[in-house]
Amino acid sequence: MLVLTYRLSTSKPTRSPPVLLHRVKVDLGKHESRLSVSQLPFVFTWNSRDLFVSRRGIKLEVFRIQLFSERNSDGRPSEQSVMWPMKKILLPDSAAFRDVYFVPLSDDCNGASMIVVGSETRVKGALVEDSVQELADETSELQKRQTLAPSIGAILQAEDIGGWTRAEGISVPHGHSMGNLEMRKEKFDPVDDCDR
Repeated sequence: MLVLTYRLSTSKPTRSPPVLLHRVKVDLGKHESRLSVSQLPFVFTWNSRDLFVSRRGIKLEVFRIQLFSERNSDGRPSEQSVMWPMKKILLPDSAAFRDVYFVPLSDDCNGASMIVVGSETRVKGALVEDSVQELADETSELQKRQTLAPSIGAILQAEDIGGWTRAEGISVPHGHSMGNLEMRKEKFDPVDDCDR
């Protein structure tokens, strides 16, 4: 995953290209099942300093990635790291098929936060896509799952999470050639560029 932070021009945001402030490439591992653009396994939320990437699953798996680089005492950028909660938090079994949102309630990452497990929409799509034979074989399971689960949420205090620690096994490859925007090739001409 590539995370880029840009600063827009305050005086001419549509005419001046944004300035790249920070970039980080994070390897979150391989996803075993087929990826669908309409149902990504990740949900992105953020505050003014960090991006939070949460993954579907029966355990809360949320990654905290800085949006701005911090400086060491010698003025060089510090090493970028991916953080995750120290304590493990169990979620309902159906969270493996539902979006899991991690929402910090303040800019302080050590404050309270909220978890929202989205409503279950996967079953509707599965009913349409599965073959008739598979549906006949699984009628009892589908009858149990006919009622879609509503969204649920919980407020977590800082002690519930146990603080943030460096995520082991998540690499942050270095690369400085990515994220640069290309300049405009030509100016927009309303006479030549618009069909009448």
